[in-house]
Amino acid sequence: MPQDYILARLLANNAQWAEDVEKAEPGFFAETAKGQSPKVLYIGCSDSRVPESVVTASKPGDIFVHRNIANALAVLAYAVGAGAVCDLGSAGPSAATAGE
Repeated sequence: MPQDYILARLLANNAQWAEDVEKAEPGFFAETAKGQSPKVLYIGCSDSRVPESVVTASKPGDIFVHRNIANALAVLAYAVGAGAVCDLGSAGPSAATAGE
């Protein structure tokens, strides 16, 4: 499967997710863009098979997350080297306004 297809699929899925969330909860992104005050800090591993939002059934903004990676460079080297990762993604505070 071509890498460009995988990235395009991920981006399309993100756009669809944002659309679905806004339909289900109008104003969700505008409200979450105002700030965050989660009551829980989740410290988890960086294993891609264990997404904290899925295993805790959480919505964006419910928990503050730190995916515990002892050495970010080692993880990057493994992902690119052994894992054959070609694209890197990151999400930060601006992800909360994706639906606007």
